[in-house]
Amino acid sequence: MNASPEFDRAGALDRCDNDSQLLKELVQMFFSEYPTALTAIHAAIAAGNADALRKSAHSIKGAAGNVGAVRAHSLALALEKMGASGNLATAKDTLKSFEQAVEAFKVTFASQKF
Repeated sequence: MNASPEFDRAGALDRCDNDSQLLKELVQMFFSEYPTALTAIHAAIAAGNADALRKSAHSIKGAAGNVGAVRAHSLALALEKMGASGNLATAKDTLKSFEQAVEAFKVTFASQKF
């Protein structure tokens, strides 16, 4: 199976010219940068800073998309849109779902054979 709600293997490999080693390196970079991005998103929501949320979510959204983290990408997009609109009413719940999606991606990616 190439795609799941957590990981689009075929799409991620396609973006890496079918170089599985490059994909692994991108995933490692994603997870090394993830804690900083997550902290920024938490801080933006806590402060009610919509623009900071938009910027932080945009950054992690791109990274999630590049590595094929489908559900995480979708939820980061939702956070980005919340920041852009200034409506943060459901941002905390969406962030919790995003964190769960990233964890599910981590587990799914780790189970892949390349």
